[in-house]
Amino acid sequence: MKTEKDKLFSELEALKVDHQSLQGEKDELDKSVKEKDSAYKKLNDEYTQYKKDMEPYAALSIAEADAQKAAAELQAEQDRKALEEQKAQEAAEKAAAKRLNSRSRCCRCRDLPPSAWLLIPITTR
Repeated sequence: MKTEKDKLFSELEALKVDHQSLQGEKDELDKSVKEKDSAYKKLNDEYTQYKKDMEPYAALSIAEADAQKAAAELQAEQDRKALEEQKAQEAAEKAAAKRLNSRSRCCRCRDLPPSAWLLIPITTR
């Protein structure tokens, strides 16, 4: 009976040692988890603060984009008006050239372009 009791006692001691080593490992893992949690919380807080700090710049970039869009629309409108004016000018020049070509000219003036023909005094036309 003593040997069986010694066996059980030695097994109990071995289990206590295993339990203590496992408890130590558990404590180390808990400590590691706590460190990682605190690091995560710190990074999350930094990120949240960064987002708060960047909000005015995000609003500024949105306003900047709106301003650029408005400027582009204004430039397109100005280009369209300039093109219309150019077309109107060309149409007026064509009409003036047509009127001038319909008049009779002397052989010397006939070879000149209509714009040069306007420079010739009326008395010599």
